[in-house]
Amino acid sequence: EPATEAPATEPATDAPVTEPATDAPADVDYYLFGYINGANYACEDDADNMGEYKFADGTLTATFEEDSYVAVKTTGNANWYMTDGWQGTEVTSATLYNTTALGTDADKLFVPGGVEVTFTLTAGEGDTFTLSYTTKGEPVEVKYDLNGDGRFSIDDATLLQRYLAEFETLTAKQLVIADVNKDGKVNVHDLTDMQRLLAGF
Repeated sequence: EPATEAPATEPATDAPVTEPATDAPADVDYYLFGYINGANYACEDDADNMGEYKFADGTLTATFEEDSYVAVKTTGNANWYMTDGWQGTEVTSATLYNTTALGTDADKLFVPGGVEVTFTLTAGEGDTFTLSYTTKGEPVEVKYDLNGDGRFSIDDATLLQRYLAEFETLTAKQLVIADVNKDGKVNVHDLTDMQRLLAGF
């Protein structure tokens, strides 16, 4: 006799609900990228470079020579995760969002140079991650850092120029730093040497 009733099946809406993953997927690798040690690293013109800063089990330890600015990308540049705007230099933990949702507000997390840094990457709700870090040791003093911001930049040369023009005063410690050629005097020769160093000569 022909069947008069189809076998009972569960409606499609009762399919099991998959909870969002709380850890990074095992088949995807995560890498730091950004402005590292004074140059773009694994981004911009260097984007094809996945880089050496790969997370293992959600952690990564590195030491940058200079203050750096980092974010996270996945294998093959499939996804890029960055902060929602600039977080400042005192923040050690930030939420990273897929850059497709950020637009021009995408930015990177500041990391101090000269210390060992241990990063932790944990998955958040939706397509987000929390990138945090702890440091070990004291920052190494940066040579020619005249204004004390932890890096050697054009700002240091500008401060020296303003001192030489008698618009600024320098402390005893700053005068030692400003004596670039170590001749015991702070003058235009030190400013020239500082500018040459900044220009890579």
